[in-house]
Amino acid sequence: MSSWIREAHYVEEKLLEQLKTIGWETLVVQESDNKHRTDKALLNRTSFEEVLLKDKLSSAIKRINGSWLKDEQVKEVIATLENINKSSLFENNLACSELLLENTSVDFNH
Repeated sequence: MSSWIREAHYVEEKLLEQLKTIGWETLVVQESDNKHRTDKALLNRTSFEEVLLKDKLSSAIKRINGSWLKDEQVKEVIATLENINKSSLFENNLACSELLLENTSVDFNH
């Protein structure tokens, strides 16, 4: 069994199961779609270079923060997350998580 298959089975699939049990919506792309880079694997992104699922992130930010948050503010938060540029994927994920969990501010408060 390759290391990728072991990681997928013992780490990724187990994490997805845990997230489902606490009420998270999980999006799973079939291996054949992912391998061949089909439109299904894009998950409403315009290219595979996009990391964030902006529509889902935008609605989650609004749901968590309430209706007082304006669209311009949500776009600013998403732009901040998109522009994280650390030296490794781990550091990018850590910086993104910190911004989401420790409160991200916007320049203009409506």
